[in-house]
Amino acid sequence: ASTDAVGVTGYKIFIGGVQMGTSATTNANITGLTASTSYSFTVSAYDAAGNNSAVSNALSVTTLAIPDTTAPTIPNGLVASSITQTSLSLSWSASNDAVGVTGYKIFRGGSQIGISATTNISVSGLTAATSYFFTVSAYDAAGNNSGVSSALSVTTLAVPDTTAPTVPNGLVASSITQTSLVLSWSASNDTVGVTGYKIFKGGVQMGTSATTNISVTGLTASTYYSFTVSAYDAAGNNSAVSSSLS
Repeated sequence: ASTDAVGVTGYKIFIGGVQMGTSATTNANITGLTASTSYSFTVSAYDAAGNNSAVSNALSVTTLAIPDTTAPTIPNGLVASSITQTSLSLSWSASNDAVGVTGYKIFRGGSQIGISATTNISVSGLTAATSYFFTVSAYDAAGNNSGVSSALSVTTLAVPDTTAPTVPNGLVASSITQTSLVLSWSASNDTVGVTGYKIFKGGVQMGTSATTNISVTGLTASTYYSFTVSAYDAAGNNSAVSSSLS
């Protein structure tokens, strides 16, 4: 409150130097302002004789912003790159927001696995030869979250197969004629799977077989031959050759 020789009648309230009202007390409710806007207020006192004090020191006040209740748009264009046995990189197109996107939440199989302030993230700790489903949602500073993106299915690479099949054994010949015979042997084992067998005559490959037998033709009567067999898999690993069969 101001003091006066006779008595204070009231107060004039100014916004930016322009009087916007009066008050008979030491407070005033001010309405009709604009959100997120700075205002400068001053006050002067006056008495019944029309005497006015100088204005007070200016008070700067910024009104509050309108609450942000609008979620960002849904991220799209989710893709994977740099896929290995245990890791990959995800990237997507940026979302839009009425105020601004703060970041993105990344989900694997519906469970959040991380956040990113950019439109990409590196994901590690995966299992080889395994399928995963990834989605992404955007969020803003007010805590509004977009819906999740379309799911992206990614399968990590398999661990390279460097193990050769076991050596075929039990090589025998049957149905021997003057110019042909049938070779058969016991199946080899492999950590992934045997693709086929290579058949050698005198150390030189003469054919392959997807089964454990092969018909050999074009031989010469009364002639000695030495046969061996090796197994191979889809990764190109070859077993050692079997014991030779004469």
